[in-house]
Amino acid sequence: MPGLIGGIATREPAVRAGIIVLLLGLALLRASPSPAGALVSFEPRVTLVDPANVFDVVIGIDAGVDTVSTFHVIFEYDPAVIEFQTALEGSLYTSTGNQTWFGYLESSPGTVEVYDVIFPALSFILPPGELATVRFRALADGISPLHFIAVPLVADINRDSLPDTKTADGTIAVGSASTGIPGGTVIDRGWVLGNPRPNPARGESRITFRRLPSDLSGSFVFGVFDLSGRLVRNLESVPIAAASELFWDGRDDKGAEVSPGVYFFRLETAGESISRKVIVVR
Repeated sequence: MPGLIGGIATREPAVRAGIIVLLLGLALLRASPSPAGALVSFEPRVTLVDPANVFDVVIGIDAGVDTVSTFHVIFEYDPAVIEFQTALEGSLYTSTGNQTWFGYLESSPGTVEVYDVIFPALSFILPPGELATVRFRALADGISPLHFIAVPLVADINRDSLPDTKTADGTIAVGSASTGIPGGTVIDRGWVLGNPRPNPARGESRITFRRLPSDLSGSFVFGVFDLSGRLVRNLESVPIAAASELFWDGRDDKGAEVSPGVYFFRLETAGESISRKVIVVR
């Protein structure tokens, strides 16, 4: 009398035993919750490139979860600094041999969606690794964030969304904005320093800066100077920290609006001085 397991008729005891082990394994996998706290991030976190260069940034996931079937990310960048080219399926999906459904959409200038699904049911990938590769072209000197604007949708083997997914943004520095010297050459004691925005400025202007990881000790002074080299506004003097953004409201240290003209954001440390020009109009 053949046995009946999961609707499959079997005659050999060894076959029945094998199917039982397989079904028990799938049941245990389905019953075991995936650990929470997956991190989806851009790698490298800081990319330094020259204008007109085409370069890749990887969207990766760490080992904070056991299985992944689906992901969907939405991120933004500065379309005046870098230009989206395409997105490529990540090695976690291409190496499985299973059918996948990969896609991307530039929903608006500066906003891109990337997604992937693996088939059939109960198929999965095993982090850590690459979810997708995003290709850009550098346009002009400046700093562009790579910023996740929504919590990524990441699903496990059961197609259930994973809770507590976290993200880590990235930064693209193009040309002289990367270090303050032409060509974007990396120097040991360098900074990533953006261009003032807006420029020209009628009121508030802002500038982004990031200390390169070669030396995170010491302090810096950030100020606004006029053409004669006179300090107009001392913006900040604090211990060196991670990426940040400073704002200037177009006023001097006494709170008065400065006259229209050319001014300079200047960052000074014990070893270097970097300036960025800003034009004030009224």
